Amino acid sequence: FLQDQPDKVALMENGQSRTWGESIERIYRMANGLRELGVESGDRVAMLSRNSMDYSEMFAATLLAGACAVPLQSMITDENLDMMLRDSNARVLVISAEMSPMAQRFLADSGQILAGGLIGFDFSDDRHVALEGWLQGQDGSAPGVELAPTGEFNIIYSSGTTGVPKGIVHNHATRQALATGLAGLGVGGDSITLVATPLYSNTTMTTWWPTLCGGGTLVIMSKFDAAGALELIQRHGVTHVMLVPVQYDRIMRLE
Repeated sequence: FLQDQPDKVALMENGQSRTWGESIERIYRMANGLRELGVESGDRVAMLSRNSMDYSEMFAATLLAGACAVPLQSMITDENLDMMLRDSNARVLVISAEMSPMAQRFLADSGQILAGGLIGFDFSDDRHVALEGWLQGQDGSAPGVELAPTGEFNIIYSSGTTGVPKGIVHNHATRQALATGLAGLGVGGDSITLVATPLYSNTTMTTWWPTLCGGGTLVIMSKFDAAGALELIQRHGVTHVMLVPVQYDRIMRLE
């Protein structure tokens, strides 16, 4: 992560923003916090939420901690979520209040989560610690974990349209090749990228990761709507966006 541009905007969401200086410190705190919980290199950290600045930072922090990110689909059944969490052997689950009821089946009969490893993006209760309070007590320096090219970067689950969802593993070398290739097409430090597809989607990685690696700016939508996307593109001078066909269709149908 680039540290020579601390005042440049790194993230924007719903009228709020964070600079690179602010975001890097938060990412370091999250990464060190995961290590403090007992997360070791190769462990899996699952996330379930709509897109947000916090989600983007937690994904990056998971990688810096040497762990593998498991961004989970939000449009699934409790049964499939239970299967994905067990299949990935997630040691930490970071989840939003909106999505937390979906995890009750898994939490009722599972001992695989580390002590303190249930973190609420935007809430706390008798089992979940709130992200903001949790990260304030963590070390804000670079974690210094060595990352191997063959190490797991993420597990992204297939849609399951032809059967049970399957976990697709990508390693660091594959994702670095993606970032390098997209940098050749202009996605990187000068990009203002609209994130309008879910962070659990491989589609989103195409522009989110190269922009993050290059030190560009991410404009995050928690949920896509066509008029809102066009407004953000115009307001922030968005240079890059990755959308799926139905999103383009909704934009083209606007009057």
